[in-house]
Amino acid sequence: MKNKAPRKLHYEEVVDKDRPMLPVSYVSTFMYPASRDVSGLKEAIEGAGGTILPEEIAKYETEEWFKSMKVKRLGPSFIPAEVLVPLEKMDKAFEEMGKKIKLPVLTEGMVINDGYVVLLCFMRHSERSVLFNTAFALSLSILKIAEDNGGRAYSSGIFFASKRKSVFGERLAEIEALRKEIDPNGIMNPETLEGKGLLNTAVSMGSAFEPFARIVGNMSGIGKVSFKDEKEIPAEVAELAYSCSQCGYCVSECDQYYGRGWESQSPRGKWFFIKEYLAGREKLDQRQTNTFLGCTTCQMCDSRCELDMPIEDAWMTMRKKLVIEEKKMTFPPFEIMAASFLKRGTSGQTTEKTGTNGFRRISGQR
Repeated sequence: MKNKAPRKLHYEEVVDKDRPMLPVSYVSTFMYPASRDVSGLKEAIEGAGGTILPEEIAKYETEEWFKSMKVKRLGPSFIPAEVLVPLEKMDKAFEEMGKKIKLPVLTEGMVINDGYVVLLCFMRHSERSVLFNTAFALSLSILKIAEDNGGRAYSSGIFFASKRKSVFGERLAEIEALRKEIDPNGIMNPETLEGKGLLNTAVSMGSAFEPFARIVGNMSGIGKVSFKDEKEIPAEVAELAYSCSQCGYCVSECDQYYGRGWESQSPRGKWFFIKEYLAGREKLDQRQTNTFLGCTTCQMCDSRCELDMPIEDAWMTMRKKLVIEEKKMTFPPFEIMAASFLKRGTSGQTTEKTGTNGFRRISGQR
């Protein structure tokens, strides 16, 4: 999946030209102090049937740590599952996942200090597909595989509140008492411990009927997902909106967000709006058009995006669509300047050039 992930672009030019091809196998990355003697590491790896990979792969994988969501662009949606498995049972858990889960599973793991491995699993899908909800049952299948091997859900929260006892163990009573004391009205993160009634019931039923649900889920795979221009949103922009992982790393880098103070002005907010608009829950009016126009084109979001999405280029595409094709207004001062220029510009000489995004750059001489 990482090998197939789209390249990082800058003005339509590939930035990561030297990205190495990874072997189609489980890759383990070891980090250690430079002063440590690891002379036995190579022998241990080869003795376990492993291979020492080139230095460029080690460097790339280290820089890409915690960026597994990058392959979400192959989705454009992911069905997640996050579990803990005892280290000594990890190979068995992998073997069972390979046999029982028919959809490709991207798995990233980290060994923690209490003898467990945290496994973060993703299965490619599309949330716009009618099959998405049936495929979601496979996350429960992965959880059951973990539980059968002495593991558990990684955390509780709204979805797995019914698993809170196995997650928190003896600490649960202490956590509940502290929450009751500090937040008696349940204002902060409501329902993260008790969950929602219907959701708890659905998860419990899904766990009870897991074998049947797994059969249905395995049959709900999707092929290549294609997008088309829809409701004033260009196809390539819609695809990026559904690919966005909503991680929020772009928010802290956005000048428009700092200038206006509302997260709706950030890249994450705009991607979320586009999805809501395509779902029919929002309107694309002049106010929202101004949000797309407000981008300063600094491209800091591009450099910070965990998915290497061409964000700034998408906003320029939206400007072209909304202003040039849909005839939406720009900001009032710009409209006044444009009207004045068009009225008086005929008395001078002008040169005109059309950019890649459809915007025209005009130089005038009077």
